[in-house]
Amino acid sequence: MKRQVMLLRSLYESKVQNNLSRISTLVMCGSGEKEIADFLGISLKTLKKYRRLHPELDAALNEKKNSDVLVMKAFFKRACGYTVEEESCEFKGKKNAEGEIQDEQVVKKTVKKDVPPDLNAIKWWLENCADKKEIQTEINLEEAREMLLAKEELEANQ
Repeated sequence: MKRQVMLLRSLYESKVQNNLSRISTLVMCGSGEKEIADFLGISLKTLKKYRRLHPELDAALNEKKNSDVLVMKAFFKRACGYTVEEESCEFKGKKNAEGEIQDEQVVKKTVKKDVPPDLNAIKWWLENCADKKEIQTEINLEEAREMLLAKEELEANQ
């Protein structure tokens, strides 16, 4: 029994642990567990057993799910609009008679900018991701665009 555990451990180390970054890459490229097991030269059953025993392998195999969630969150943020802070630096100074800059100062400014909702992102989200049962009113994209333009015009005039 002890010999079998040692064999499994060394097999994991040689076949899987040394290839965790490759496994993550394969997962990101769309490979499934069967393809990954074949790549590693182990059975699917062994891969699943290793996955239960080794959190780092589980994390590598979940890489795509985690990335997909991040992308969907970013896409949803783009569909809804958001506020971002931008920092800029200005250099100020006075020139003397010889044209050299004296009393140079760096002024940092932080400006908040509103990024409006992206209508194409809204449309795609509603067509592909939103639960159709929960949407009770039909959204007319042309009306939404007109409302957004009116809002921008109002803000510009203030």
